[in-house]
Amino acid sequence: MARPRAKKKKVSSGTHTRSVFLYGSPNAEKRSTLEKLQADYTDAVNFYISLLSDREECLLQLLQNDKKDPLLRKLEKESRIKDLSSAYSQNAFDEAVTKLHNRLDNIRKDVIAATGGSVFAVSILLFHAVLTGQSREEMCGMLTRIRDSYKAKEKIQYYDKLHDTVKTMGEKEFRDSVTEAAMFYHIISDEYRIPVVEKAHVMMDTRLCCLEKAKDVTTSHVLSVTIPDRKGERMEVPVQADRDALRRMEQYGDIRFHALYHHRRRIP
Repeated sequence: MARPRAKKKKVSSGTHTRSVFLYGSPNAEKRSTLEKLQADYTDAVNFYISLLSDREECLLQLLQNDKKDPLLRKLEKESRIKDLSSAYSQNAFDEAVTKLHNRLDNIRKDVIAATGGSVFAVSILLFHAVLTGQSREEMCGMLTRIRDSYKAKEKIQYYDKLHDTVKTMGEKEFRDSVTEAAMFYHIISDEYRIPVVEKAHVMMDTRLCCLEKAKDVTTSHVLSVTIPDRKGERMEVPVQADRDALRRMEQYGDIRFHALYHHRRRIP
């Protein structure tokens, strides 16, 4: 019998990304520079994936996709790629965190389906506790500490309920539930390989690029891009926006955007 799989759910992060697509045809020299940047960035993402996937102390942060966690930020700073600027390195690290989070979250969702909705898979904190071999007492202590860190009534009630569920569970039920969740995790995780990125989209935030109206070229705009080995100098790439893109840029005003570069020479 085929093992049940979790349905993919669309999760809203509470933030909205506004996209404006721009298209450019850089000359051979600039294209070569961008392709080298893309290759270096891809190597950095894969390096960070390899680094993070072997660290149990980062498991909870990966499950929660908590890129701002002090432990992750410290690790990124200590292992920063010298051939990239700090901003490119940080973006590559964050992308690695997201890819590992997606893998773990897909595994967890499959464990939820396989266990019929076990609380030890539904709760990320308890799922982490199972994977790290915590005892019932350690789980209850952890839930109490988390509960005490909140002031919102609904959060307090949620963690109180979770704590009571674990504490009042019979010994056999607790042992069987924990064993089942751990067993399915190890079975299912073999189906999900550690991700390897073949060609990453280079994430460029406002620290790394600037979009300006063109003055001396025929295209509508110029994207000024930071190149790691050219300190204090940005490379200008002519880009073209259609009328709809121009209208939206005018409508959005001062927006924070990410620029992506890939093999079709398109810069969204």
